[in-house]
Amino acid sequence: MSSRPKSAEPKSAREERFAAQSWESLKASGNPIYETAREFADVFPDKIPAELPADRGVRHEIDLAPGSKYCVTRQWPLPHDRSRLLTTSSRVADKPATSARVSRRIRVRSSV
Repeated sequence: MSSRPKSAEPKSAREERFAAQSWESLKASGNPIYETAREFADVFPDKIPAELPADRGVRHEIDLAPGSKYCVTRQWPLPHDRSRLLTTSSRVADKPATSARVSRRIRVRSSV
């Protein structure tokens, strides 16, 4: 019984794709990365696995100190113009509606 799912590509297509990724085809293509890749050839496996390794059931967790809070930070701060825009839009959103036809929560069409 095969361990490949039925939706997997045919074996011939995989072999063709892997052949196109060989050292010879990389060198023949004139790719500038060839020399660097050959320098570190011992890092690359000879046979590329066709599927992910089996789940070994190992889960890694980081235990936080009791009472500590999860810290969420932005990766990059917003530019000043965007932060001003957010501040201005939040101020406008907090103001009550001045028109009887405008509702921030529910939009109702008038029959007039």
